[in-house]
Amino acid sequence: MEKRINSTFESKFALVTGAAPRLGLATAKAFAEASASVVQAD
Repeated sequence: MEKRINSTFESKFALVTGAAPRLGLATAKAFAEASASVVQAD
């Protein structure tokens, strides 16, 4: 059973380091889909 947090990240920023590999990219996409402003660094 998958648990999901029902929250939005509007007006929030997320800095994702290591964004080129699969896990970092997936994390950045998840924040973006939750309405966060995302900065990716590799």
